[in-house]
Amino acid sequence: MREKFVYAALFLVFCGAIYLVTMGMNLINQPSDLRVAGGVGLIVVVLLLLPDALRWIWHHKTTPHN
Repeated sequence: MREKFVYAALFLVFCGAIYLVTMGMNLINQPSDLRVAGGVGLIVVVLLLLPDALRWIWHHKTTPHN
């Protein structure tokens, strides 16, 4: 049961990251400079935080916590 939960959490985090990157690309296509900067910032934040989130979830799969 726990292993299925971990894989589901990894899948949901990955899908959420894809959604946020898509939203960032949508912001980049807007005519405002502020929205372009916000879109680039969103994509950078997702790319920086995604590996840490996946590593944290995987750590809780491999390390037993009582």
